[in-house]
Amino acid sequence: MKTPAPQQGQRGAPDFLLLILTLLLVGFGIVMVFSASSSMSVVEKKYGFDALYFTKRQLIWAGLGSFIMLFLMNIPYTAYKKLYKPYMLMTIALLFIVLIVAEKTNGARSWLGIGSFGVQPTEFAKLAIILYLAAIIAKKDEKFREFRRGLLPVMIVVGFIAFLIMLQPDVGSCAILVLCASSIILAGGSNLKHVFLSAGVLIGIALLGTSLYLLMNRMRTAAIVWRGLRRSWIRWPIPKEQATTCPVRSKRSDTAG
Repeated sequence: MKTPAPQQGQRGAPDFLLLILTLLLVGFGIVMVFSASSSMSVVEKKYGFDALYFTKRQLIWAGLGSFIMLFLMNIPYTAYKKLYKPYMLMTIALLFIVLIVAEKTNGARSWLGIGSFGVQPTEFAKLAIILYLAAIIAKKDEKFREFRRGLLPVMIVVGFIAFLIMLQPDVGSCAILVLCASSIILAGGSNLKHVFLSAGVLIGIALLGTSLYLLMNRMRTAAIVWRGLRRSWIRWPIPKEQATTCPVRSKRSDTAG
């Protein structure tokens, strides 16, 4: 006997397989944090010679995240369909703010600091894209297979968010966001011909842009080196005993003599 489907607005049964896989991934991440950080933190005074310094912090955040997950699981999915628009607008605002006020860390403006607490707007952007795509695909249904009314608007929104992340620049987060969005678009029933043609065009544009960027960097480096060489030639002192006369002028003077 089949379990009756939950009515709209009611909470359904959780997907236990997905829940278990999520918890296994969290546990695997904690083990990897311990493996990567224990040998360093156990010999550093600023970490209190504690091999579990980073692992304890990771466990705290994992516990907090699990609590939030259990809380959000009890909210009907229809609520998320209504909240994706303000959440997306808030995410875009944060992505603009981080470009203006954030300080560079490891070459990128990715973190917003609030006292000792820091947040990364790109993490909000990943969730915003998931909610946006889920709501749009559910709303458009079969129309999502059309290019102009289905795939094109989605590509513009995802591309705009990815562009804001690349301005930081954060290549890794941008790649994860695009791959996640591509997976949802494929699972949502988009026309494969449109997807692959669009992917080919975007890859070509990305390769062209990367080539131009590398070429401009090489030309800029060559110009800096050339200016440095010119300055060294102008300022380099030439001793009198090493100075030589022009061969043509010497030949003329010998002929005149």
